Amino acid sequence: MGERETGELLMMGAGEEVWIARKREYMTRREDKERERERTRQIEREERNRESEEQRIGRKRETWKDRTEEWLCDAAMRGDIESLKEIMKIDDYILDKVLVGSFKGKNPLHMATSTGQKEFVLELLEYKQDLAKAVDRELGTALHIASSKGYLEIVELLVEVSLEMCAARDREGNNPLHIAAMKGNVEVLKLLLRTNPHAARVMVDRGDNILHLCVKYNQLASLKLLLDKVEDEEFVNSIDINGNNILHLAVFGKRCEIIKYLLLERPKERKYDYQLGQLIDVNARNGSGWTALDIHSRVAKSEDNISEYRDIKGVLRESGVKKSYKLFFPIFDPFWQKKKKDTLMIVSSLMATMSFQVGINPPGGVWQDTLAGHKAGKAIIAYTNPEAYPYLMYFNTVGFLLSLTTILELIVVLPTRKRAIGFIRAWISWLTIMIMAFAYTFSVIVVSPMEMFKSTNLVIFFTVILWAVGVTILRVLSYQVQLILHHGLIAIPMEAIALWLVPFVILLGFLYEGFVKLYKLLAQRGTKSTERSDQSTGDTASPPNPTAVTQNDSTSVSIPD
Repeated sequence: MGERETGELLMMGAGEEVWIARKREYMTRREDKERERERTRQIEREERNRESEEQRIGRKRETWKDRTEEWLCDAAMRGDIESLKEIMKIDDYILDKVLVGSFKGKNPLHMATSTGQKEFVLELLEYKQDLAKAVDRELGTALHIASSKGYLEIVELLVEVSLEMCAARDREGNNPLHIAAMKGNVEVLKLLLRTNPHAARVMVDRGDNILHLCVKYNQLASLKLLLDKVEDEEFVNSIDINGNNILHLAVFGKRCEIIKYLLLERPKERKYDYQLGQLIDVNARNGSGWTALDIHSRVAKSEDNISEYRDIKGVLRESGVKKSYKLFFPIFDPFWQKKKKDTLMIVSSLMATMSFQVGINPPGGVWQDTLAGHKAGKAIIAYTNPEAYPYLMYFNTVGFLLSLTTILELIVVLPTRKRAIGFIRAWISWLTIMIMAFAYTFSVIVVSPMEMFKSTNLVIFFTVILWAVGVTILRVLSYQVQLILHHGLIAIPMEAIALWLVPFVILLGFLYEGFVKLYKLLAQRGTKSTERSDQSTGDTASPPNPTAVTQNDSTSVSIPD
């Protein structure tokens, strides 16, 4: 309806309602036409876009037709998965060219990893998992790059595909754990430690371990994580090619926060002997014979860092670090822990050999033939001295087993903290020495004639008992004095007392048992010695009767000529 018709209706006096209805009908038809035109335009745009996308891909395919390698690298940098699929349609063997080295040192997986393109990395690994093992010109893998950049999700993908890459080393000898520690990527380091903890102990080509790298690159967070995970005191105190441990390196590099952490925060609860050794050997010397305090006095100080210089010096002195000339031992051996372990192995083997020899060849030897009352190959003292023989074998067997326990512990790597093993090892060695002393005492008693009871056996008995008790009490008292000096008389921790009191009670139990057995044996031998003396006195008064057999002789066995 036009405006003219509308005007005519008004002029003709048409009602207002009729006019409104016709106006609404007119507007509705107009809106329908507009929607139809918009729908038509949308369809045309979609068709044009579809044609343009196909044309774009076609142009790109034409452009990169002879340069698929560059196309792949460009797609890897941008994370363009669609281009990757197109490239794989054009050249199915393009990823194999990367593996055989015909890609001019470029690796699309490395490029995608360096820019954090997780989805593209996943797509590449689905096509060719061996790409994770490919190395660049610096012998670095994709896992090295992801560890350096801190891309945790990409690290998870690469580790899942190729677990052995955790131990792969680049041209400088760094594995992915070293890279993550140097860059301070703690979350990546946690994942790699769970995956392959042994890779953290690998030394780099410069002679450093992962702890040294954390200090040199001032990565305190990485160092804290590693020290919390590593419970090996020997590894913590390991040295580089110049004989420097992590404390020496921290002082050299003026790493004030690391020094405070090593000396004030972390070792507080592990600083004393009752907690199985100190974490950091604060007075260790480097290859030049310098302690950390010697190094600090030689580090150049300027006006800008004078406050930091004083802070480090205060921390070192507070932690008991001394000058090298004030130490009791003038020569430092960085391999003392290994030598101590080797020495303990030799001593334990020697004790085990001695105990074994006593077991198969006891004092006095064995019978060579079988006669009435004894058999060939049996111990002579088992027949001639039946009171002492069981005690001798008891202590000899215990000493033999304790020596074997020490040897086994030194050979087998037990799944526990080495400081705890060192503590147990020390007490086992202590018990072994005590047991060997008692075994020696019984050996002397069984081979000594009864006439020597008062002049020899009693002296040996009291000497061994006093020695065993004396050195044990002296060791415990010296340790308690050390605790008092460190903590004060009132503030000695209960765990310190418990850790030394329990083994001490066990040792006293062995000493008491040995004392009782020795006392009973010597009492029996003393009684027999007195009886034989009385018998010999009676024999001098009356003529000997060769057919008479005394009560004491009836229990003994004659040894044939």
